[in-house]
Amino acid sequence: MQFYGKDIYIHDQKVFSGLYDKGAGFKPTAAAAKNKQTKAISKEAVPNYVKGADYIFILAPSGNDESVQDLLDGVWQDIPAVEAKHVYLVDNSKWSDYSISTRLYQLKDSISKVTGK
Repeated sequence: MQFYGKDIYIHDQKVFSGLYDKGAGFKPTAAAAKNKQTKAISKEAVPNYVKGADYIFILAPSGNDESVQDLLDGVWQDIPAVEAKHVYLVDNSKWSDYSISTRLYQLKDSISKVTGK
């Protein structure tokens, strides 16, 4: 998920393909796998896309932490990954660059956040 301005976006899984299968081994949810585009969704629609997710990575510009926390404490509080505290804010600028070196960064960053190493 990506916060951009006042909108929340989901992306085609190809955008972060290094995180799936042969990369970090994360699996997209059924709804995320069906999505084939980048599109804005409502905050209320997020649970439909993350249902069954073990981890949620949120791309948010600095300064959005409070907005994200309000959603985690409110409308998203019953999402299993949120309940398990498996939600990670990641650097929006570094995760929005799709160069080879940045894809490697995304892979390492996601694993580091999940494992704490």
